[in-house]
Amino acid sequence: MARGNEWIESAACVVERPDLPWTGEWFDWTLGQLAAMTRACHACPVRRQCADQAERLRVTAGFWAGRYRDPSAPRVVRIYDRLAPAAESELGGAA
Repeated sequence: MARGNEWIESAACVVERPDLPWTGEWFDWTLGQLAAMTRACHACPVRRQCADQAERLRVTAGFWAGRYRDPSAPRVVRIYDRLAPAAESELGGAA
């Protein structure tokens, strides 16, 4: 693991839900998986670091900090961004 990325060891996607397709393509996911990933992210203790990393790396795929990073994904995939507006405000809109 790259130095400075130790935070990922505490991430919900690693600790609690490694069974979900975090790096998969949206068209391979069920709505249940998408909802589970969204819930896990919004409760994740390192969500801010995840959002910062995704922004820094300009990630355009996979599920990071509570949302799918492909801007061309259909609206049904992106709509889950709205599930936890309080979590969004905690991040200052970074996610």
